Amino acid sequence: MFVKKFVEKAAKKPGGNSDGLKSSEVDPRVVFHYGIPSGSTMFAYDSIQKILAISTMDGRTKLFGRDNTQALLESEEMVPSKFLQFVENKGILLNVTFKNLLEVRWRFWW
Repeated sequence: MFVKKFVEKAAKKPGGNSDGLKSSEVDPRVVFHYGIPSGSTMFAYDSIQKILAISTMDGRTKLFGRDNTQALLESEEMVPSKFLQFVENKGILLNVTFKNLLEVRWRFWW
C-alpha cells in the first residue's frame, strides 16, 4: 500500500498534469529478508560463537548470530549444499555444493 501511495504521489506534477511516473513503470521488490529462508536444506551450528548457518536450494546461506543479528551470503552459482559445517571457534564456514565446489567463508565474529 505504501508503494502504491508513493507512486501516485510521485506521478502528480505541481500543475495537476499527470504525465509523470506511472504505477505500471515501477517494479517494487523486497531487497532484504528477515527470518528463515524458504527452501532451506542444511544447517550448521557453531556452539562456541553461537552462530547458526542455514543453506538453501538456490545457493544462499543465512547466518543467525547473537542479539538477533542476521546475514545473507550468496554463492556465485545457484547450487544447493551437500555439506555445511563450521570449524569450531575459528569463524570459518565450509560449504560443499552439489557440483563439488568447496566454498570457504571466514571471519564470522559476532
